[in-house]
Amino acid sequence: MSTIQSERPWPHLGGRYQADIHKDPFTTCVDELASLRFSISLAAQFSVSPSQSPERQEELRARLIVLRRQYAVKIDEMMQITRSYKVTDAKTH
Repeated sequence: MSTIQSERPWPHLGGRYQADIHKDPFTTCVDELASLRFSISLAAQFSVSPSQSPERQEELRARLIVLRRQYAVKIDEMMQITRSYKVTDAKTH
């Protein structure tokens, strides 16, 4: 019987977990930006839909404001990441 321990703290977790840990920050921002954009699109469509009650339309409009702010913040984050890559690249050359 072997007493060798796995280097991973949770060896039963699959490759997806490991891949997410090592994901590039810029790629993560792009993925989150795509998700926010999709949510904005859905919220915008339903906020003007006649099938929604007026109360629900107001909730969706409020949610849309929050989503748009989050989208702008995410774009700012991406710009900061890009700047840090450029600074790092300039230091190495």
